[in-house]
Amino acid sequence: MAGQIHNWRNRPLARRYPVILIEAIHKKVRRGHVSSEAFYVVLGLTEGMQREVLAITNLPSESPAGWGELLESLKDRGLTQTDLVIADGLPGLDQVIHKAFPEARHQKCVTHFKRNIQSKVKASDRDAIAEELREVFLTGQRSYTREQALARFNEFATRWGKTYRSIKRLAGSEEMDYYFTYLDFDRRIQSMIYTTNWIERLNKKFRRSLKIRNALPSVESAVVLIGKMAIDTEESTYQYPIYNFKFDQTLFPDAIQ
Repeated sequence: MAGQIHNWRNRPLARRYPVILIEAIHKKVRRGHVSSEAFYVVLGLTEGMQREVLAITNLPSESPAGWGELLESLKDRGLTQTDLVIADGLPGLDQVIHKAFPEARHQKCVTHFKRNIQSKVKASDRDAIAEELREVFLTGQRSYTREQALARFNEFATRWGKTYRSIKRLAGSEEMDYYFTYLDFDRRIQSMIYTTNWIERLNKKFRRSLKIRNALPSVESAVVLIGKMAIDTEESTYQYPIYNFKFDQTLFPDAIQ
């Protein structure tokens, strides 16, 4: 099994994946002593509009340098172009992505962003804030633009910032641009690219299986276990194309409408 997973993890990749999603999961493993380490999972959308697990890589902790190593390893296996990277907002990640793939756009996960805001406000304000954020991060609207979204968000942040400093500092922040990248794409795919939900669902499956095991005896044993689950998922779940992507001429310029 270990040999099969090793070959799978090092297989050649296609030259282009229009979209890739990246997220880390954490598991306690023994490396001299037991500690929690990060395992990066990369999910790609192929030119055939199918999902494919591209990589499972261990790095002791999440960091921009680690993300850079991960992206370079994908390039070493043949990936030369991706147009959209969907990932959560680690500081410094934007520069790492643009260094590896200068033409790629970066969408930060809106779901994580909303959760982060909700974790820092009073329970009595959460419903109102959640509703306002739904009106900021609209998807599927023909005429809703990035400029409108940013203006709506800045108004939200300025108003709620009178009560919460954590929200106030977001008003006018350049970092917020990366949360609205999805609005540059066709309205029919926006709900699929403004969050890391696809890879979160995959990682949730991994976590359930990992949770029933105590600390794993080695990093390699964790990689083999996650890799086996990834292969099984591809074979059972990721066989069918997601044809809505044909509507987006940026990601799929040759798709038949």
